[in-house]
Amino acid sequence: MLVLSLNILFLEIPHSNLHNIIKIPYYCVFFVGVAVLSERDVLAGVSVIHFVNDFNVVLFPALLPFLIEEFGLSLFEIGIFAATQTVITMLLQLITGHISDKVGPRLVIFSGALLTAFAVLVLSSASSKIQLFFTVVLLGIALGFFHPSGYSFVSLVYDRDLAYKRDKAMGIQGSTGDIGSLVSFASTGFIAEFYDWRYPCFLSVILISVCVPLFLFLTRFSSGRDSLLPGDPDVMEPKVGIFYELKKLMPLLLPYFALFFLLGISWRIWMVFTPLYLVDLGFSKSVSDLVVAFFIGGGIIGAFSSGFLTTKFSRRKVLSTMFLITAPLAFLMFFSPLDLLAVFIVISFFAGICLFTVYPIIYSVSADIVKENRRGFSYAVIMVFGWSGGVFGLIVSGFIAEIFGIATVYLLVFVTVLAASFLAFSKAKIELKHFSSPT
Repeated sequence: MLVLSLNILFLEIPHSNLHNIIKIPYYCVFFVGVAVLSERDVLAGVSVIHFVNDFNVVLFPALLPFLIEEFGLSLFEIGIFAATQTVITMLLQLITGHISDKVGPRLVIFSGALLTAFAVLVLSSASSKIQLFFTVVLLGIALGFFHPSGYSFVSLVYDRDLAYKRDKAMGIQGSTGDIGSLVSFASTGFIAEFYDWRYPCFLSVILISVCVPLFLFLTRFSSGRDSLLPGDPDVMEPKVGIFYELKKLMPLLLPYFALFFLLGISWRIWMVFTPLYLVDLGFSKSVSDLVVAFFIGGGIIGAFSSGFLTTKFSRRKVLSTMFLITAPLAFLMFFSPLDLLAVFIVISFFAGICLFTVYPIIYSVSADIVKENRRGFSYAVIMVFGWSGGVFGLIVSGFIAEIFGIATVYLLVFVTVLAASFLAFSKAKIELKHFSSPT
């Protein structure tokens, strides 16, 4: 929570404004019930749910080394299980994104959090491969509620006079989700190894029970729909269908959809197969999960820094550079001259910085050009491309790993990020609007 408080302070308080600096203690304690400005309330509330949502997004990958031992899963089965969860989440996001545009994102986010708690409890009771598979399906459904609605909620309150802060707000919200992933990977391996693999599921339910009331309190003055101003031509109900509208925008959005697809391949492979790769090299399960925690820790820095980088450099340069740097890191994972833990930690940490920097930029691009009452669905469409990339990457990687060995999956990452770097440099044309802070 302290990290989130400092992040939001960094976004909102100009260092040159003595009056605001004096009020820092006031802002620091908003989590215990002090009301602050509406947009910060929403950003904080959505961020705490993003934290617990992404804790559960990576819970299954973090448990994989233990589930292999418990249920006798093969690498190909792992790819199928993880891909199934991803496909279900991906497709459901189209529905929940559309619903959030109609009823407001707050209700959708709340419903998804409750369903996630139920799904994780069911996961903890699985005792066979069949039960585990259907539990993964249920978890995939539960995790399909948050992302389009969460990003839509933040983009709606950071609009108009606050639009110049949107890239930074997206980065802050994204970084808190990454913190949830970091906590999940950092804790799951040790808890499961020293107690039982079901205990991290119980921890997840406890976190949800804390974060949901906090979210409801912080967003109590906004449903998301009230951010839309009646009579504004940009937010009036359009007379054409959403698919027709997106078709008109497709020439602008398609490069970013493609980038999200390639990004999905890259980070999903790194997240799922790195702990399995390290266990195969002889490292313990808990230490292997810890390496992925460093990958996500780098991602926190990348997501948080994203908005600041795009104010200094063009989006195209940031995107292409981040992908390009990831290429040699992926090759080093495949062909590391030293099988030392520190080497894998450093490589994964910097790969996380590069890959996670990309997310907030693509989300902000969509907010720049899509009407406000279409944002939930537009984010869902973007995520379909990203998550379908993850599905493709997991299935192909599982097949490759079975035949050629786990290390070869990083060659697929190497090729993917090189292609993404070229695409970003040649086709990513939508730059950050030069908003100025209101006086």
